[in-house]
Amino acid sequence: MNQKRDPAAYLAEWLERYLKNRDLAFRKINAIKMEGNFVKVESKDKNTTYIIVPFVEDFESALSPVLSEPHKGIAVFNTAKNLAALLRAWNKLSSIDNLIIYFVNPFSNQDKKWIINPKTHHLISDEENLKEGINAMFLTVDETSEEEVRRFVNEEAGRV
Repeated sequence: MNQKRDPAAYLAEWLERYLKNRDLAFRKINAIKMEGNFVKVESKDKNTTYIIVPFVEDFESALSPVLSEPHKGIAVFNTAKNLAALLRAWNKLSSIDNLIIYFVNPFSNQDKKWIINPKTHHLISDEENLKEGINAMFLTVDETSEEEVRRFVNEEAGRV
């Protein structure tokens, strides 16, 4: 049986597993709900809504469904196009409170993710070296592409 998997569903499941594993020590998460392209995390101290957009063209548009949330995030794959979209939208993103962005490559031989809070990062970094600093974080995770993600996700679906 040749079963195709959706990269967004795969990324949402990866984020859910990551958040649960990270919480093993803290024990703050009360519940995680998967609702379409959203992962909603109810914690003892806050609730966070993540939107899953594997391949983002425009961060501002992609984030619009969660902008009104007090704590929000977005998970994307670690692609050069997603990095370019981040840099294009940086001025806007760095003004958004409580935004966290996960760049993920579950198939990486290095780290599997890098995380950035644009507002905090903007406050502590100098503008001259912004691109180089963000690129250095990007390089800690193997770069992937939409084609490679689709191939890996479908290969893994075939093994199930």
